[in-house]
Amino acid sequence: KHIGASNWSAERIEKANLYAQKHDLPKFEYSELAFSLKENVTNGWGKDELALEMSSGDYEYYQCNDIPVFGYASQAYGFFYNECKTVNALDKNCEIFRRLKEISLQKRINMQQALFGFYFGCDIKNIPIISAKSISRLKEVTENCDIILDSEEVKYLLQARFDLK
Repeated sequence: KHIGASNWSAERIEKANLYAQKHDLPKFEYSELAFSLKENVTNGWGKDELALEMSSGDYEYYQCNDIPVFGYASQAYGFFYNECKTVNALDKNCEIFRRLKEISLQKRINMQQALFGFYFGCDIKNIPIISAKSISRLKEVTENCDIILDSEEVKYLLQARFDLK
């Protein structure tokens, strides 16, 4: 009764939904794509993977159309567990890391709490898909889901992620 798309751009979903509306067909109601605070989280997956990262245009579409997003790679493969010393880290990602760390220090929470507080504070409906290498890491996420960053903190992070003014 419900359908969703995986690794489709918002533009493609919009075109499909317009077609569905014209032909009395069900619309796409959900989307699954890489939604990470870190940019280039899918870098190195290869062209054959057909992985799609959320763009600022996609974000705006989901925001305006109230379509929920299942975001994989939300933890950026542990990027936010470490200091920003990764050899291949973009300057942009180090700036995002710095901003998230600043927020976590101000709020006296850890980086994972701040990261998931970002997802829960976003003005799009999203369900971050997580993975954990240990029970303690899983508990760190699941036991700290009550922290939600405010709209100014989310905006501060989104500005760095999507190069917004």
